[in-house]
Amino acid sequence: MLFGKFYRELDDKYRLMLPKQFKNQLADTLYLIKGYDGCLSVYQEEDFKAYVNQLTSLSYTHRDTRDIQRLGFSSVVELSLDKQGRVLIPTQTVQEYAISKEVVIVGVVNHLEIWNKKAWEDYESNNKDKFEEISETLPF
Repeated sequence: MLFGKFYRELDDKYRLMLPKQFKNQLADTLYLIKGYDGCLSVYQEEDFKAYVNQLTSLSYTHRDTRDIQRLGFSSVVELSLDKQGRVLIPTQTVQEYAISKEVVIVGVVNHLEIWNKKAWEDYESNNKDKFEEISETLPF
C-alpha cells in the first residue's frame, strides 16, 4: 500500500526520483493517466487494469462515459522505473498538465499522485479543514 506525501523536483530531463518507500513496492512498468483535481495518477499494471475495468464496465452509450474514457485513456503514458528509481515524464505531459519543477508525490493506497507543488498546497489548504465533515458523509 502506498501512503505519504513527498516533496521532489523534476530534473532538467523531467525525470522524477520516487521515494524509497515506493520504489521497493513498485514494478518496473507503471502507467500514468490524467488524475482528478489537477494531478497525474500513476498505477502499477494490476491496479491500472482494475481501474480500466471499472471505466470500461460503464455503458459507452452515455456521453459522460465516452468523455471520461476518451480523455482518460488518451492521456495514458507507460513509464519505466530506471535503476536509480526514477521515471521519465514526457515533456508533452509536463506541459499539458502544468507540472512544475517542484512536485508533490502523494501515496493514495493503490496509486501515486503527482501534483504541481502549488496546486497541491492549494488543494490541501482548501480541503484539510473539511476532513471530518467529509468523513461523516461517507458510508463507512
